Order: sequence, then C-alpha cells, then structure tokens
Amino acid sequence: MKHLQNKLNHLEEELEEARLQAETDIESWKAKLAKSRDVEKVVIEQGSNLKAEISKLKEQANGAKGRIGELEGALKENQAALEGARAEIEGLRVEAAVGDQAKGSVLADDLIGSFKYAGRTPDSYRNREGSIRK
Repeated sequence: MKHLQNKLNHLEEELEEARLQAETDIESWKAKLAKSRDVEKVVIEQGSNLKAEISKLKEQANGAKGRIGELEGALKENQAALEGARAEIEGLRVEAAVGDQAKGSVLADDLIGSFKYAGRTPDSYRNREGSIRK
C-alpha cells in the first residue's frame, strides 16, 4: 500500500506540474493571441488607409484624364485655327506676290517710258549713275 501511496503522490506531483505548465502555456498563447490581434488591427487599419488613398488617387487620375481630354480638345481647336491662319497668310502672300509682280511690271514700264521721254535708254542712265534708282 505504501508503494501505491508513493505512486499516487508522484502522479499528483506530475499532475500539478502539468497544470502549471498548461497555465503557463495558456498565458503564453493568450499573449501571442493578443499580440496577433493588435497586429491584425494595425494591418486592417493600414489596409483601410491604403484603400482610401487608392480611391483618392483614382479620383485624381480621373480628374487628370478629364483635364487631359479638355487640353487635347483645346489643342486640336488651336491647331485648326493655326492651320486656318497659315492658309490665310499663304493666300495673302500669293496675293501680295501677284500684286507686286503686276505693280513691278507697271513700274518698270513707267520707268522705261520715262527714259524714252527723256531721250535716254536705261543702259545709258545706268552707266552714268551706276544703277537705276527706285
């Protein structure tokens, strides 16, 4: 019987050690669980912040796309106006060139007529003065 009593005491001691170990493990796991919950809260908060930032960036990107569209439209309008202005300038240049040619030939005819009236040729006037004055 003493042997069984010793065995019982020994088993009770092992049981007590197991309970203490279990309590220690429970506290350790509770601490780890609390820490992981804190980390989870931080991650969730960061995720929410990042989602909000992504949403904000998408809104800004959409606004920028709209602004780019407006600027492209304005650019096309300005390019069309520029092409119109260039065409008008080219037309005026052609008109001016045609007008200058007609005016130049009239002036040349007038000059030659003046020389003939004075009894000289343009060559004789050129030789005397060095060049024809305009």
